[in-house]
Amino acid sequence: MQGVRAGDKTSSHAFQFAVQCALEPMLNKWKEDGVPHDLYCYMDDVTATTTDWASVERIIADLTDALGSIGLSINVSKSTVLCPTGVPQYANEIVNVPVVAANHYFRVLGGNVTSVYTYEDGSDFVTEKIKKDNAFFDLLLDLSPDLHPQVVFSMLSLCGSGKLIFLCSTAPPDIAAPIALNFDLRVQQLIKALIGFGPDRDLSSLSKKLITDHAGLAIPNYTTAHSALYRTSKKFAENESKFAKRQFVSLISHERSSTTIDAQQGTWANNWMYFSGGVKTLSHNKYRVALAVRIRANPFNTPLGFPCHCHNFTIETDQDFIEHILKCSKATFGFDKRHDNVKYALEGTARRYGIGFTNEPNYYVYDDKAKRRPDVTFYTHQPTVIDVTIVFPSTLDGTRASKAAKDKIKKHRKAIAKYDHHFVPFVMETFGHFDKCCGTVINRLTRDLPRYEHKEFRRDMIHDAATALADGVATAVIAAHHDFTSATPHS
Repeated sequence: MQGVRAGDKTSSHAFQFAVQCALEPMLNKWKEDGVPHDLYCYMDDVTATTTDWASVERIIADLTDALGSIGLSINVSKSTVLCPTGVPQYANEIVNVPVVAANHYFRVLGGNVTSVYTYEDGSDFVTEKIKKDNAFFDLLLDLSPDLHPQVVFSMLSLCGSGKLIFLCSTAPPDIAAPIALNFDLRVQQLIKALIGFGPDRDLSSLSKKLITDHAGLAIPNYTTAHSALYRTSKKFAENESKFAKRQFVSLISHERSSTTIDAQQGTWANNWMYFSGGVKTLSHNKYRVALAVRIRANPFNTPLGFPCHCHNFTIETDQDFIEHILKCSKATFGFDKRHDNVKYALEGTARRYGIGFTNEPNYYVYDDKAKRRPDVTFYTHQPTVIDVTIVFPSTLDGTRASKAAKDKIKKHRKAIAKYDHHFVPFVMETFGHFDKCCGTVINRLTRDLPRYEHKEFRRDMIHDAATALADGVATAVIAAHHDFTSATPHS
């Protein structure tokens, strides 16, 4: 297609539109002539069905001519005519496409519609699929020393996971089970490589759970999900009602509320983990550490058995090290610096989009005469005033962030309302949870921008705030590790 750049997201729509224009006259003619048929198209996959063997030759010929009119051709080597009731005599002399019975492997839009999972050359479907998946993971492992880990993780999430969703939705559980198990084991192997674990170190049971949690790496566990995917797909396919709705299968475990901060995100802003070409990104080492922290794994061989500076806790395990360092007020890099990271990220994004602001405004007067001030006043149509708070979660239901947001409102809203300004807290939890108030802040700032910038602005605000927090978390862990390894046990 001239004028459409390869890989552009509009190219698939343009391609389908061209195919539809080419096939519509043919379909109208079939309807007039009474040719029994159903036609299914998805991108370059075309499947035609008929109940009349005498119409097969015409269907193939008409499809060849129609697609040829826009420069496309049927790949005969990848095409098959399936006859569930048996192959008619002289069938191969009538059509130029191989004709097979129902005891052959046959795909419709990428999914096998028979119970046969052996190719014509005798090779096994499961074996071949596992071989392809292993080649994919071997490639990522080979590339990981030369690529930023963010790029490798993006390729895993966007390329690897999507393919297995389709396979588990179309292949029976006994077929999908070994493929899913191999995939999940290779995911753990790749994660170990990305966070810098040696072959002698294993992910803890908690870490394995967090790989599939929104609070962790949000990678589906297909070993447990593949049966549900197949059942819901089969039920949907067998329902002939045009109003049938496909049942939702949750691939990512989470214990959060349904609050969303963005159409594409839940309460966890995980997009800092993926390559997006945004302004803010983490260095190779900080990304590796931040990724490890999300599954509560310490990427360093930090000495254990030492008491913390606070003298109230002794670091006994890697998980102790991660969690205590991130909530201890005596840590080398504490909450205040993570707070500043997020605040400056929000200000920087607003500045790029032309939204004015005052940092730490001191002109609000509080009833108790206390010397306090919010973090930022953004000059929207009605000025939006925020105070950034980072809290360590005590549970996985978001209650700590919700309580902190309510406390901030009690503290600031009345004084700020006197100036006809609107106060909204901006509360996050250490491991990346956004309270619903964050979405309110972003939406208020978005209203003053032209509509064509809305999507990009929301994406950048969420991405930059999440990246800034991940940067602060990684810095805290790195600083604490050097502190523990360069000093004797704290007295």
